Amino acid sequence: MQFQNFTKRFLSRKMIKYISFLLPLLLFFSCTKNDKDTIILLGTESYVDDILDVIPDSLRNVFNTHFGEIPQGYVPPKVEGDFVVAPKQRCYSNVPNWPLGVVEPNMYLKFSNQHNSVVEIVLAEATETFTDTVFVVGYDDLFTVYYQETKTLSVNENEITMKRGVIIKGEKNDEGLKNLYFANIVMEVAGDEGNAVVSPGQFFIYKDGDGLAKKEEGK
Repeated sequence: MQFQNFTKRFLSRKMIKYISFLLPLLLFFSCTKNDKDTIILLGTESYVDDILDVIPDSLRNVFNTHFGEIPQGYVPPKVEGDFVVAPKQRCYSNVPNWPLGVVEPNMYLKFSNQHNSVVEIVLAEATETFTDTVFVVGYDDLFTVYYQETKTLSVNENEITMKRGVIIKGEKNDEGLKNLYFANIVMEVAGDEGNAVVSPGQFFIYKDGDGLAKKEEGK
């Protein structure tokens, strides 16, 4: 009887060690960005640093001054809902002669199916709509949504492929999303040899002009 109890305890310890070793591997290999069961491992939020790292060191303080702190944390608020950014206003860019103070057409945001540090986004602007599953982090009522996307531009009869990182941050309240800021950061460019229309490290910062992206009732 004592031998059987010892054997059970020994096997239980071995099983715990085996599960402890196997579980992280299972989580790692099950982590896919567009899967509705996505699991984001601890440390995956460093993905936002991949976007920020393309900004030249000499301009990081300038970016931080105009964009502000980026909320990070493992328990973001629920940001699900439909919101309208009106007006969408330019704030700052490191591109010379980028007209500031320009009020652009309204932008519409829809967040849904938020789970496991991801959320589905529909971002509708005047000429295009972006839809994907993206990362969301934050704490208390503060949140950051971020992702990378590839765009194709036609310039002077040439097609330019650009990968950019997008960071959206704000504060959730009962009326909508407060102090909403957007940063578009150019990460990679192909097909623009000799034209220098866009280049890695360029960034463009926008905000909701009245400080509140209101939640659309009934949606």
